Amino acid sequence: YLGKRRNECPPHLWAIAEAAYRNMIGTKKNNAMMITGESGAGKTEAMKICLTLIGEISTPKGGTRGKVDPKAAARQLDSDRLIASLANSEIQPDELQMVCSIGHGSSGNVSQVLHMPTSSVLALKSIPVDADEASRKAILLELKALHDCTHAAIVSFYGAFFREGAVHIALEYMDASLLDILRCEVPAGVPEPILGAIARPVLTGLMYLHREMHLIHRDIKPSNLLIDQAANVKIADPNPNRSEEHT
Repeated sequence: YLGKRRNECPPHLWAIAEAAYRNMIGTKKNNAMMITGESGAGKTEAMKICLTLIGEISTPKGGTRGKVDPKAAARQLDSDRLIASLANSEIQPDELQMVCSIGHGSSGNVSQVLHMPTSSVLALKSIPVDADEASRKAILLELKALHDCTHAAIVSFYGAFFREGAVHIALEYMDASLLDILRCEVPAGVPEPILGAIARPVLTGLMYLHREMHLIHRDIKPSNLLIDQAANVKIADPNPNRSEEHT
């Protein structure tokens, strides 16, 4: 923090960031930083400062310091957005008890968990955070879509947190998917009245995504159409590749 005013670069944050980075270089192992504080104490801003400082420390001497690398700036922006998305989660890791594994998909694993403070059963989706830019942007899009979508035909989002190299997303638990039903049905197929009962909420959910959220789901399939014991049908994974401003 030499040459900087105290409010520009808090000395304790610089010390934490520098020590973590140099330990990582020296030991060739990952190092962790934990910043704690009351709600509204500025934990998210403190973490942003630490990330920025690590970037400054790791810049080669006589190299590109002071110059803006568009790709590096985009990566930093993605990281800032991801941290902000996870900063105020209502779901905390120590409040969850693993029940069983439900399955896995292309983006990650899904488990059934018990939220102990409320005795509620939730689905916990775990997505590994890769270093590439496309993976980070995909996670950001999914978190934004889940957070913003509030519709009876779309699976509810309860919060998310980062732990052990993965983003964990707490979702409404549903008892089965349309794929499970298709596998259990007789060879003649699902009766038309049942298909109609399934299609109606799916179409209303897609209309909401299209008209209200300006999103295109892009991955409607039996495994993403979920059903609970009360016969409610909901769309899972409203994770578009990109949003559409005009739909």
